[in-house]
Amino acid sequence: NQPAEERLQEILTSKLFKIVRESSPDSLTKVVPVVGDVTFNSLGISLNDVKGLREEISVVIHAAANTNMDSALKDLLNTNVGGTKNMIEWAKQLPNLKAFVHVSTAFSNSDRSDIEERVYPCRVDPHIAIMLHSGLPEDLMDLVDPKLMGNNKTGYTFSKHLAELLVEEAQYSIPVCIVRPSVVTPANKEPFPGWIDNFKGINGGLVAMSKGAVRVGLINKSGILDIAPVDHVVNLILAAAMRVGTAFNVSSSQTMAPSKNSPPMMYSAIVADVVLTLIGKKPKVGFMQRYTNFHRVLKQTTDIVGNDFSMSTNNTTTLYKHLSAADKESFSFNVTEINHEVYIRQSLLGLRHFAAEEENQDLPKARENIKRYPQ
Repeated sequence: NQPAEERLQEILTSKLFKIVRESSPDSLTKVVPVVGDVTFNSLGISLNDVKGLREEISVVIHAAANTNMDSALKDLLNTNVGGTKNMIEWAKQLPNLKAFVHVSTAFSNSDRSDIEERVYPCRVDPHIAIMLHSGLPEDLMDLVDPKLMGNNKTGYTFSKHLAELLVEEAQYSIPVCIVRPSVVTPANKEPFPGWIDNFKGINGGLVAMSKGAVRVGLINKSGILDIAPVDHVVNLILAAAMRVGTAFNVSSSQTMAPSKNSPPMMYSAIVADVVLTLIGKKPKVGFMQRYTNFHRVLKQTTDIVGNDFSMSTNNTTTLYKHLSAADKESFSFNVTEINHEVYIRQSLLGLRHFAAEEENQDLPKARENIKRYPQ
């Protein structure tokens, strides 16, 4: 319930905008917050705000979503599908709209192994899915949900697939396009190499590794992990507005796989909790609870990224080739420029510094944690 203006100032004064504050502080005054909620009709935006908005908006970037894979399917459908429907209806009222950019996920079709840059059909109509969840009691939905999802890996990816169908349907009314990032990871270059501000997805696992908390893992050496540096994703979203009517996948494949927790880490967590309790220093959040949370998130992530997908990026590559030299410099999303060895190192350091707010002087302790037990 943080006030919009307060939230905006918190964002603009964060490390993310440090360079902008130093080089062009006046540009930040152009950012104006508007209170709303995508789950409401007309987005819950006040009439006064609407009057000033409609004539001014030419590009809509719909990135609002519930990405919590623990959420009930009802909540995911309400925000990700119903929210997209509301955004589209609102965008139809904009007389000067040039592009509606919908941010999806490369795993919206996780029931497929080969994913092209197009919207795939689904045996479930998104409108019917919304009506079902708004009309049936929860005990019945618990029975219906598995049937609705079919072979989809998670409720999240299923909801994003349905949302894409709504966007495709809207193409006859408004100019639309879809951007599908794979696993969003720390920045390659901008605003700083390694920048990220959250522990979602595999970022939490990477932080645990960088702190030395995770020492043992099971990996598939031949597996492919598709990642998308956050600055590449943002740049593609902005560039995609120039070419509506299609979908863009953005990912960078390399021969590595996400770490999966192994029993030794769980046993260490249990022992640590017992010892701390016996000496009267039991932490507010026990190591076993931290392990459980970490394991749950990592399992949900690996249920998706632990599988090998072949993702076409032809549209994304073509779009990049058609950018001017200046735009390529300003809005780079060329995955071939990534040095993966350098990138992984800077990502680990960036997660420690920007997300975990730890400094380099703590690195020796992290290294000792890694060496504590033989591998």
